[in-house]
Amino acid sequence: MLAGCATGDTPAAKKANAISETDDALQQIYEDHPASKAKASSSLGYLVCTGSDSYLLAASSGGGVCVLKEGGSSSFYRFASLGVGFKKVAFVYAYQDAEALRRFKE
Repeated sequence: MLAGCATGDTPAAKKANAISETDDALQQIYEDHPASKAKASSSLGYLVCTGSDSYLLAASSGGGVCVLKEGGSSSFYRFASLGVGFKKVAFVYAYQDAEALRRFKE
């Protein structure tokens, strides 16, 4: 099950939960798309995001948490989304280009 947002009482607990949630999502992505593991492993860095959207009448809003893994370190981000209905989301971006990674981090 993919969670929508990292929870915790302290910043350290929130970071630990974000890592756990995105690691679980990444393992599911690897199972569903085996080639993604090699792409992530050979990348300069990879961003794993997980979250959910829920609807209210005809529109929905949601978001989640992302963890950027780069050179043994982790950086944390949140994302927001809009759509219709309810869905759980998980995705990974593998950065092969230093300029693209730099632009993301700005």
